[in-house]
Amino acid sequence: HGKPTNDTVMVHANWVVGTKAKIQLLKDHGGWCTPPPDHRDVPSTSSPTSSSSCPAKKIHPTTTKGVFLQPRAADTVRLGTEYGGFDVPRDMCFLRPGDVVYGFGCGEDISFDIALAGMYSVKVRMFDPTPRAVAHAHTVLHTIATHTAPAAITKKKYIDTAGVEREVSGSIGAERYFAAILETDPAKDQLEFHAFALGAKDGRQKFF
Repeated sequence: HGKPTNDTVMVHANWVVGTKAKIQLLKDHGGWCTPPPDHRDVPSTSSPTSSSSCPAKKIHPTTTKGVFLQPRAADTVRLGTEYGGFDVPRDMCFLRPGDVVYGFGCGEDISFDIALAGMYSVKVRMFDPTPRAVAHAHTVLHTIATHTAPAAITKKKYIDTAGVEREVSGSIGAERYFAAILETDPAKDQLEFHAFALGAKDGRQKFF
């Protein structure tokens, strides 16, 4: 359903099956990207705020109460929760405002995608066809659009936009998860969600 655009600079995925074929598909269409050589001009030990060439917002351990941004080693941070986030270089200055990031298999924790959008002002296009992931993404996007978190009924459970009881993934509580989304504060037009799977060819996908 469309090819990666020319401004695509980053792709991340939670692979299930067919990793090699999927990577080759992305390469064939220019969507499997690595940072351009000039990003190495930024010292790995510097912070985005210390370099005028890096567009990221301030990276600080207290941002979003440490939920969506957690310091690791001197040159790395974790974007997102412990369950759904990823450790990344502290400086990802190859990401520019308006660049496109594709996220495949986002599941029921899209904290990494939200953190990328909020920290780097990039556009994130998320994909996952599973019903629970669709419900979760719609609830998160509604939260961002309305600046209102869904009702938490227990520590881990909340009511989604369809009025169905859901549970957040990992150990983070529902109230804390959605509060961090609001504090990260990406613009609603930075995020897109599509209920499609990534495959080596068009057609129906078999899930296990």
